[in-house]
Amino acid sequence: MSVKSLSDQVYEFVVKLIQNGEVYVGDKISEGFLVEKMGISRTPIREALIQLSADDILENVPRKGFFVKRVDEKKKNDIYSLIGMLDSYAIGKAMPKMTDEVINELENAIKKMDMAISLQVYEQYYEYQEMFHELYRNRCGNDAVGDTIKYLEKKIIRVTYFDPDIENLYSMLSQMNDEHRHILEAIKSGDVEESKKRVYEHWHDDARDSLFEE
Repeated sequence: MSVKSLSDQVYEFVVKLIQNGEVYVGDKISEGFLVEKMGISRTPIREALIQLSADDILENVPRKGFFVKRVDEKKKNDIYSLIGMLDSYAIGKAMPKMTDEVINELENAIKKMDMAISLQVYEQYYEYQEMFHELYRNRCGNDAVGDTIKYLEKKIIRVTYFDPDIENLYSMLSQMNDEHRHILEAIKSGDVEESKKRVYEHWHDDARDSLFEE
């Protein structure tokens, strides 16, 4: 297992701040704040901020600093379309490798998401959701698919599961997990086209779009 560089650790720390709703669109991410929080030198912090800016997560405003960037609506939808197409391709290629063991793992991931939703531990929900999708992506025979999806997801990283409207959030995440169940049903039936369709639509769901609004 490779050790993450300091700049990678800073990158992930900033991403978590955004995901957890600790900083919002327009908020400044200062080097001094990160030095205090992480106890490291400014060099890796500066490297991470520059990379976050290159990835369109932060905006580098000359003489003012780095600020959390708003995602353009069209760009967001374009990214969802790309992810949907790639993910649909992945499940189609992985279908012949969907063994009983993999299906059991997918079922367990769904159960864990249900538990995370009920306990309102939404960071764990996100982790189990990633686990669910990676179970078939890792079997599609093309590592570039998963890598590209992760890169694209960075472009909409300001998405957060920490909505102050708890009832609304519970309802939306439950609906999204129902979509995982539909995907699993299609996998179990061996229907490749239905699996591809379900995965693609998962990325174009009204609940997801509502959840990702800023």
